[in-house]
Amino acid sequence: MSALWRALTVLALVIALVVTPSGARAELVDIPYTVVRGDTGRRVARRFGLTYAELQALNADRSLERLRVGQTIVVGRGHRHVHQVHAGEALSDIAGRYRVTIAELQRWNPGLRPARLSRGQEIAIYSDRAEPPSESVGEVDQGSLVNGVALPTHPGFVVRHRERTFLTVDAAEHLMRAFDALRDADEDAPRVQIGDASRQRGGRLDQHRSHQSGRDVDIDYFYRRCRETCGHHRIAPADLDADRQWRLIERWLRDGSVEYIFIDHALQEPLYEAARRAGATRNELSQWFQWPRAADVRYGIIRHVPSHADHMHVRFACAPHDTACVPSDGRDPRHE
Repeated sequence: MSALWRALTVLALVIALVVTPSGARAELVDIPYTVVRGDTGRRVARRFGLTYAELQALNADRSLERLRVGQTIVVGRGHRHVHQVHAGEALSDIAGRYRVTIAELQRWNPGLRPARLSRGQEIAIYSDRAEPPSESVGEVDQGSLVNGVALPTHPGFVVRHRERTFLTVDAAEHLMRAFDALRDADEDAPRVQIGDASRQRGGRLDQHRSHQSGRDVDIDYFYRRCRETCGHHRIAPADLDADRQWRLIERWLRDGSVEYIFIDHALQEPLYEAARRAGATRNELSQWFQWPRAADVRYGIIRHVPSHADHMHVRFACAPHDTACVPSDGRDPRHE
């Protein structure tokens, strides 16, 4: 049974009885299915994880006892998206991005052949999400952002320029979860200021070489004299609130959601010691940190880039199904 179909069907049955205060129904559409030879009402219901009664409720104006080949019936309600296939994109990539199955994609698109996808081909998809998933396209310094989301308000941070804080959905979720975890563990933690991420559609952003594809975000540091909101200014190693800074960073390193975190080389030492006190192993420290190696050694996820003594630059990794996303290899200084 598909959890998606169950959720969409239950939602559809509720919406059939409930009207919003404005009198407008929720923006959902019928999910059609074309009857093929051998179909019965009960077989179709089982195929889509429905009871016969649920399928009949979705088709109250027609009988399911005598289905005809070629007849169209409704098997759910959902938000309809149209996905354009990228070069080299597989049907499994598309299914993973929209959190549906390949079988569902084929049911929604009769005649769809997984081995014969072509660039620009349009595929209809039904989802319980009103907005289509976002995509990071191209390189961080020559890229764009599709369906970017603006960071919402959060008790853990403030945003400096909202029109410059768009990310992919995946990157935004990773960022929010880390701040959620920090606040759960430390209710007294001050807020920090978030600087630039990307524009809504990505592309060139003033004062930055990267920040073009919805994966980069600048976050100011926690520092010791900070009370309510830690703003944007240069700090010395002794001023870094390293334990709090590590609590925020650690989650991203452990779940593999970041590609790089750019931090001034001098600030890496107190952060390294905070990680060691928190239980990071020698191998983890070696893999995660550039320090104690020299600032010009291109090694580690946390590494030095000039002009990062007043904020850190977090670059989230390409999402598993972002086939148009190009990872940065850490050797090209343009990417940093």
